[in-house]
Amino acid sequence: MADEQKDTEKQFFERQLVVFKIENEEFGVDINDVREIIKMEDVTKVPNTEDYILGVINLRGKIIVVIDLAKKLNLPVKEKDKNTRVLITDIHDNTVGMVVDECNEVLRITGDKVEPAPSAITKKINSDYIQGVGILDERLIILVDLGKVLEAKEVAFIAEAGKQEKSIGKKKKVLIVDDSSMMRGTLKSYIDVGKYNVIEAVDGVEAVAKAKEEKPALVLLDIKMPKMDGVEALGKIKKDNPGVVVVMETSVYDEKTKKQCIELGAKDYMKKPINKRQIEEILEGF
Repeated sequence: MADEQKDTEKQFFERQLVVFKIENEEFGVDINDVREIIKMEDVTKVPNTEDYILGVINLRGKIIVVIDLAKKLNLPVKEKDKNTRVLITDIHDNTVGMVVDECNEVLRITGDKVEPAPSAITKKINSDYIQGVGILDERLIILVDLGKVLEAKEVAFIAEAGKQEKSIGKKKKVLIVDDSSMMRGTLKSYIDVGKYNVIEAVDGVEAVAKAKEEKPALVLLDIKMPKMDGVEALGKIKKDNPGVVVVMETSVYDEKTKKQCIELGAKDYMKKPINKRQIEEILEGF
């Protein structure tokens, strides 16, 4: 009778899982442990750390240490490709990125579908990391306890490692706004990406949104653009971020438009083509 009651309780116990793949195995972690899922980004290496620590990324101004979960679990490491994802997780009050081969599914599983992990799995993966296996039709999903994979002292070490790369978070941002990809590429080539994070927008609407989100120190803003011209975008950008430096760029020099831009808070009004030295002079003020 007691066993029947437990089985009934299991049926009503439900978890929502983020499911991901490493090699040929499927894993699941509690959705509450995953803040977001992003594509693989360029990682800045951190010296003198464990080999499973790939380095750090700058996610919207926050420095996050990224680990290779396959290495941590002692599984074969696959070459990173278009399917590679980073799970942004919260573990022991720290944010950590975990690289997995694929991640494109969220599912629900009831307690009666969870069984102890078989020895074939615990021989490959430390059993302390595994909460059990979920069995759904012909699928076997290994349920992972991220808090066990990375213990509190280990996360503290990783957080400290991230501080070694503070400079990545201190890079000032430059927003280049132009509907011409060639012009954006040219302006970007004039900027030292080792010193600045360069962001791009293709029109005024996107420029306003990115300026609000990214909080750039400098905006290079074209005037003639689709959806919203540079003059209107300038007013909105300065309203959201009064301290940002905005330099207008135009193919047709017009004194009336220049006066309007200066009144709206633009620092300068430059006629195209803009050369490298002009950009360097602007950046010298930073």
